[in-house]
Amino acid sequence: MKALLVDDEKHVRDAIRLLGHWEEFGIDTLLEAADGDEAIAAITVHQPQIILSDMRMPGKDGMALLEWISTHAPHSKVLVISGYDDFELVRHAIRHGGMDYLLKPVEADELNASLLKAVTAWEEEDAIRIQSTRQSIVVNRMRPHYQDRLLTELAVGRGSSPSHMQRLQDELNLPV
Repeated sequence: MKALLVDDEKHVRDAIRLLGHWEEFGIDTLLEAADGDEAIAAITVHQPQIILSDMRMPGKDGMALLEWISTHAPHSKVLVISGYDDFELVRHAIRHGGMDYLLKPVEADELNASLLKAVTAWEEEDAIRIQSTRQSIVVNRMRPHYQDRLLTELAVGRGSSPSHMQRLQDELNLPV
């Protein structure tokens, strides 16, 4: 699993790196970005599952970054770490998918509790995505058999009811 630390202050990124129990949570790659633009480039290339972002940064700030993430990387779990106890920033973070809003200086226990929550949420959602993909594969493999059955029923005279004809039209995309 990958995580991305986004903060314009290197010492803050270093502190977060030291405080987090990354390996314990299965995070084996820890990326860094100094602003929103660097973060977007890193997200595009590396697709981290967990993103920890500051809100106030020069250039593209955390608010703009969260908006971008909610559109382009909606499965990522975002934790905001900010020095600003500002209701508007908190509300913006929540509206754009932020899972938690931690104030600087962040405490290790608080950071790790939020990381655990984010990792758990991502893993649960990923299991659902994998299950849904597997079900789609099974349905797509069975579709030709289902279409063949509908056509066979029509050919032998058992499929002339209006509901059968409608299913056949829908399944084979036949004109009305």
